[in-house]
Amino acid sequence: MIENLDRLSGLYLKHVPDKGFGLFCRDIIIGETILEVAPAIVFNETDAAAINKTHLYNYYFLAKSLAQEDADILGISEKDKTGLLALGAVSMCNHSDKPNAAVQMIVKDRAVYFILRATIGILAHQEICISYGGGKLWFDPAPEKGRQKSW
Repeated sequence: MIENLDRLSGLYLKHVPDKGFGLFCRDIIIGETILEVAPAIVFNETDAAAINKTHLYNYYFLAKSLAQEDADILGISEKDKTGLLALGAVSMCNHSDKPNAAVQMIVKDRAVYFILRATIGILAHQEICISYGGGKLWFDPAPEKGRQKSW
């Protein structure tokens, strides 16, 4: 069991042109700061096929990033067909080829948790972005014009 489902104070959502909503913070964030610990719902291939026909398709993660030992604990046989929906602000992070945060998935007591962590310092009111993984994305990423440099 994770004892604290924490979220850093000051996080907020804001509309980002060509992306939809994105995650931001009112304050400067120091690199390696944990921004959020959020539980996740695990769903199978059948549920994923139904969800893929909805707007929620853009907000869930595939279980392929889970360690095999964790997948075995959860009874997941096909990680690339199993979905994980994080129940927190982490689901609102947009993609960047130069992310300033990363997501770690952990399993405790047969439950999946997402840990969102700043990988570098992030300026106040700068968008918090993660990488959706290497390879071809299911969308064309928005240009990263005018992106502030992190420190």
